[in-house]
Amino acid sequence: MNTEIGRYEELLHREWYTADELADLLDISPNHIKTAVFERRLHATVIDGHIVEITRHDALKWLADEARDA
Repeated sequence: MNTEIGRYEELLHREWYTADELADLLDISPNHIKTAVFERRLHATVIDGHIVEITRHDALKWLADEARDA
């Protein structure tokens, strides 16, 4: 199996992501994810100004909200 495909498959089955992992999975800028978190459009666990985790549930909700608002 292609290493790239295996990496994405592993990410798809995770219960939570870092901002960089979610950005990689969605093929968008990590800054887009970080902006959404700090604008409170995407719920995430933030400690001392650092995004620690984003749950799959919250990522999917954010994607649905973004699609609806587009």
